[in-house]
This record gives sequence, C-alpha cells and structure tokens, in this order.
Amino acid sequence: MSDVPSVNEQIAQAWSRVPAGERRELATRANLKGAQACLLALLFGTTLAFCFKENTILLGMLALLPVLYQVVATREWIEGKPRLPISYFVAEKAAAQYARHYNTADASVKVLFKGIVTPPTGAMQEPSPGDSPKKVSVWVALFGDRLIMFSEHPEGARLEFLQSLGEQLIVSSDTAGDPDMAPDIIFLDVRSTDVDEPTRWTLQSICPQALATCLRKVQFYSEQIRAEKQRRAALAAEKARLEQERLELRRQELLRIEEERQAHELAKRQQLNEELAEKAPTKPEPAAPHP
Repeated sequence: MSDVPSVNEQIAQAWSRVPAGERRELATRANLKGAQACLLALLFGTTLAFCFKENTILLGMLALLPVLYQVVATREWIEGKPRLPISYFVAEKAAAQYARHYNTADASVKVLFKGIVTPPTGAMQEPSPGDSPKKVSVWVALFGDRLIMFSEHPEGARLEFLQSLGEQLIVSSDTAGDPDMAPDIIFLDVRSTDVDEPTRWTLQSICPQALATCLRKVQFYSEQIRAEKQRRAALAAEKARLEQERLELRRQELLRIEEERQAHELAKRQQLNEELAEKAPTKPEPAAPHP
C-alpha cells in the first residue's frame, strides 16, 4: 500500500489545521444566517397576519421558526465547512511550493493561518496618527527555518514577506509582559546588513491563539537555529584548534628528526675523522744532532 495519503485524508488534515477562531467564525456566520431567516420569516408572517387578520398565520410561522433556523444554519454550515479546509489545503500547497523554490530545508508547514500584515513605515518607527498604513490580508506559513506570507489575487498568489529564522528576525508581541495572554499583534523586526536599525512589520489575526502559537514556534525554531549555529561554530573552532595542535606536533616531530639527522651526520663525520687520523702515517722524529 502507498504511504501517500488520499485527497480526503489530506483535506481532513487541512481541516485539523484550521484555527479554532475561524471555526467559531463559521459557526457564528451560520447562526447569524439562521437568525436573519427567522427574522424575515417573522416579519413576513406578521405582515400576512395583519393583512388577513388571521392570528393562526402568525402562530404557524412562530411554530416553524425553530425548524427554519435549523435548516438555514445547517445549510450555511454544510456549504462553508468544506470550503474552509479546502482553502487551507490549497494555501498549504502554495506555501510548500514557495518553500521549495527558496530552498527551505523542511518543506512541511508547521503553522498556517490567515492574518493581516502591515509593511514597515520606517525603521522601528510607529505610524503617525495622520497616516493610514497599508494592510494586506495574507496567509502566514511557518516552516522550520523560514517564515512566509503571501496574498491571494485573481492572477495568483503574491509573495509579501519571506525571512529566514534566526538572528536576523526578532519577534515580539503586545503582551510581552504577560506570556499567558494571547497576543493581538506580533511585531517582526527584520535586521539587515545595509540598515543600522531593523525594519518592523506588524501581524494581526482574527485568531489570537494562532498568533500565540506562531510566536511561540518562531521563538522556538529561532533558538534552535541559533543553538545549531553556535554548535557548528564551536565544532569549527575545536577542529581548527586540533588541526593547529596537529601541525605543531608535526613541526616538532620534523625538528626532532632534523636534529637527530644532524647529530647522526656529526657523529659519522667525527668517526670518519678519527679513522682517517688512525690510518694516516706518522712522520719520523728528526734525529738528534751529533756533537
């Protein structure tokens, strides 16, 4: 059997990724549709009862209101429930395609939700009261080493934000003092080598829990990446130190071998000189003069 999940299983996985806030929004919209239908039916029944002066029409309409509410709300829920996970399924595939295009190490989406991003108006500057910062509705996709945001347009998806996790991306929230509260805004400070101060992006969502999950996982993966960089730097430093020690030991070994060779040659030269001195004929001593 193939390990590739079927389309229904993939859609079920996509439904499980839908944040609880959007599920509640869908349920609220369905209940609102049912309430609107009941209100219109009540107004229509009241008008007919007033025109025909028959209270039974109004009573019959009141008896039908619970059924009408259930039918309209259920229909809205049935129509909206498949559309929501399918949109997440398509968005996940688009995010994975962006990740593969930009050589992301792990193309599996860790967090996916809808958000509203505000591009930076300046380096660490808050917009003035007279300005109206541009807000873009985006899909937010978090990977193990990258954060991607893209918007939907009739011609296709458009990349709005892409940044590797680590030291160049600093995340914070408006509830930094209270970690138990779900944030309403996430601040993304992007550092660049060309700019002294980081540029600030702001991210919002109708699902505060999704924002909290994204913030927590971005910090977690960023810490993992920084720890991995530190580990690699320490390993490289240790490797360089060991290589330096090896070179120093090799140099000392070569010096020792050279000293032994010179000592051996000196000993051989002295031995040769001694042998030559022994083999050389001795000159006779001059005879003493006769008186």
